[in-house]
Amino acid sequence: MVQVIEAACADCPLSHYIVTDNCRKCMAKACQQACKFGAVSMGRDRAYIDPDKCKECGQCAKACPYNAIADLIRPCKKICPVGAITMDENGICEIDDSKCIKCGQCIHACPFGAIDLLTQYEDSKPVEQRAIDESNKIAYKCDLCKDKDKLACVNACPNQALKLVTPLEDKKAKNIKAALSLLSTNK
Repeated sequence: MVQVIEAACADCPLSHYIVTDNCRKCMAKACQQACKFGAVSMGRDRAYIDPDKCKECGQCAKACPYNAIADLIRPCKKICPVGAITMDENGICEIDDSKCIKCGQCIHACPFGAIDLLTQYEDSKPVEQRAIDESNKIAYKCDLCKDKDKLACVNACPNQALKLVTPLEDKKAKNIKAALSLLSTNK
């Protein structure tokens, strides 16, 4: 199996469309006209795509005469020849082991080394490494135990060395702590 390390995987942009420097803010505004969701608006220098409104249909990119709209796709997803890598509603990558053909291209495409080989499990029990040949390994990605209330790895660690990191919440907490610290020193 192949495992994706979530903390490293989070450095990749989520699949979405962005407007590049090639945008000429043309008079026809073909990208804006093509968007049926009102996600494309005109900024001062170029078009802008609102990620909250964008449904990732790609119509704006197809309509742009300057090829100024790029589809950012995670390298592992882009390289997968069978479309086994998808994202759930929270942006967490998942590898569908029923589609995975065990080619390993996702491992080599990941710029962060977030994908690694793991042994396959049967009946929720690890199969001995020596009992599995290389052809029985498939792509696998941690899904943060989404079917369970708690993270198994965090709960199993005897030294409590693991914790779930949510980068945006952690950054917000650090910013609040820093602001409160500044306020207390100014009193």
